Amino acid sequence: MNAPANQIPLQSATVGSDDEIDLFELIAVVWNGRRVLLGLMVTAVTLAAIYVGLTPKLYNASADIYPVNTIQLALISPGFSADAENRATGELSPELLFNTALMKLHSENMAEQFLSTTGAQVNPQGANPQTAKQFLDALSVSKEKSGTRAAINLHGTQPQETATQLKAYLNFVSQAVIVSVSRDLLAALDASIQYIDRSMEQARQQAENKRLDKAAVLAEAADIAAALSIQEPRIDHLAHTEVTPFNDKLYLLGTRALQAELAALQSRKQKDAFIPELRQLEAAKSALLMDAEKVRQHQTSIDAFTLPASILAPTQPAAPKTALILIAAVVIGLIAGLVTVFVRQGIRAYKIRTQSAYMAGYKKEILRREGHYAVL
Repeated sequence: MNAPANQIPLQSATVGSDDEIDLFELIAVVWNGRRVLLGLMVTAVTLAAIYVGLTPKLYNASADIYPVNTIQLALISPGFSADAENRATGELSPELLFNTALMKLHSENMAEQFLSTTGAQVNPQGANPQTAKQFLDALSVSKEKSGTRAAINLHGTQPQETATQLKAYLNFVSQAVIVSVSRDLLAALDASIQYIDRSMEQARQQAENKRLDKAAVLAEAADIAAALSIQEPRIDHLAHTEVTPFNDKLYLLGTRALQAELAALQSRKQKDAFIPELRQLEAAKSALLMDAEKVRQHQTSIDAFTLPASILAPTQPAAPKTALILIAAVVIGLIAGLVTVFVRQGIRAYKIRTQSAYMAGYKKEILRREGHYAVL
């Protein structure tokens, strides 16, 4: 009885073994394709070596900067921080200078000033003149979370020139920050001094108004005393009477005392001596003037941050990573070689199976024809 058309015939247990991976066969395939494998690996390594040779080597000059200590900053810190109204002139701290300097380091305007002012137009990354953007692209600033240290790095193809330029830029930024902070500090001190001057002028004007008022009161009292013929103060008049400069009993002092006090008041020359708050204002102004002079004198002798004594030129390039590139080339060449060997072996195996199937079909056809002829 014939089997149904869609029935799958039984196969022997040895048929499935053809699809299993044989380690020795894999090794044999790799060994047979060793020339292709080695050729691709050598090609990849050669291309990597050419790339490394043609790529300019970048060197990394680095420096660590720290905030200045309080003792150094005391040279320009105000010693008197308030005037008559206890108005602060500003607070100067190492942290303020340090953070301001870190912001200025990545300022394009600061980089342009540095390149134009110092004439540092040599490009560490090439022979062409360097722009501010190129300079900032080569510069990196990394600040610790503690805020007590920052690492500054500059990349360039010329080790010594890169280290020299980094040192010059740090000095330039430090001095620029000090000049800017000193200018702001001097402006705050000058504003406080002007405020004190206005307060002193106001105090003098108020004292002058009081003097004129008192002179008018004394003159009127003297006229009253003269009209009443009171030349000298009488005990019986003053026994139970309170006499003050601003009440209507002042005339009881008599014309002689009133005219003498009026004459002294009108001829007074040292008017500041009778203004008590003026001395305090003058002391505040004197302290602020001393602070301003201290800032002008020492603003060029301190730094915004602690600079390294010197920056050593790097001896080993930071890029390209020669060893890493060559290792990657070997790995890529190995992978490409293995893929090529296995693909080639697969194509060969496919051709062999196709050819075998064709030959098997051809033989069956011959046998069928031979059997047909035998029957006839």
